[in-house]
Amino acid sequence: MADGFWVVSISRATGEASSQLILNKDEAYQRSLDIETAETATTVVARRNAT
Repeated sequence: MADGFWVVSISRATGEASSQLILNKDEAYQRSLDIETAETATTVVARRNAT
C-alpha cells in the first residue's frame, strides 16, 4: 500500500529534478498539475515501504 506520494518535477532544459512528499493522493496529483509548465515536467509516484 502507498505511504504517500512523491511529486517529482524535472527541468526540461537542465534535467535538474526536485521532489516533494505529499500524503494525500488527490493533493499530490493537483500539486503536479499546478506546477507543470512547458519548461517543467512533473509526475506522481507512489511511495512504498521497502520490505
